[in-house]
Amino acid sequence: RCALPILSLEIMSRYNNKDGMANSLFNIGLVYARNDDNQKAMKYYSQSLVLYNEIDDNRSRAIVLANIAFSKLRTGDISGAESDILKSIDIAKQLGLIDVMAMNYDFLTQLYIQKSDFKNALISKEKFIDIKDRIFNQETRNRVTELEVKIETEQKKREVELIQKKNEAQRNFFLAAFLIVLLLAILFYNGYKIKKRANIDLEKKNEEIAAANSELELLNEKLFEANSTKDKFFSIISHDL
Repeated sequence: RCALPILSLEIMSRYNNKDGMANSLFNIGLVYARNDDNQKAMKYYSQSLVLYNEIDDNRSRAIVLANIAFSKLRTGDISGAESDILKSIDIAKQLGLIDVMAMNYDFLTQLYIQKSDFKNALISKEKFIDIKDRIFNQETRNRVTELEVKIETEQKKREVELIQKKNEAQRNFFLAAFLIVLLLAILFYNGYKIKKRANIDLEKKNEEIAAANSELELLNEKLFEANSTKDKFFSIISHDL
């Protein structure tokens, strides 16, 4: 179980990353604490605390002190545990770390019970409950705020989608109208061209008919003249006979 944090510690040490080294040491301590090896847990906690002090990470200092105190409490070092808890509470109060304060007051309650100091145990328990209620209320407010933001975001998203759909419908309508107008224009133009071509063809036919009629009239005139000449010729012959 320590393999991963130990590997992490080796890597962080190679690059002299004190923050990473401190986190790795703290995680190793947690593994030993979960296995009830509190002496080794405190060893690694203490090493991580030195590094957190060097990099001035007060939040992590408060957390490590609380964990050292808990391990001391489990090994029977009541006075040492109380000293570390009070240090952690002092840092947590300065930074407003209510979750760390709640953890410390829970440990402090257990400590006073072991000392049979039930008055202070009750006071610590009440402080723990008060802070947990504040945390719960804050978490509830945060969830409500997140829910309100989520609902507002979803509502805006739906409004945007409706606007997009409306715009898309309008674009489709205008596109369809444009295509219809374009189709009608094409049909009108083609009809106009067909009609114009038909009129040209009709004019040509009319001209051809007119020319044929003129030629026919000319032929009729020549035929009439020929008939007149023939009639005169036969009239002369008949008179001579």
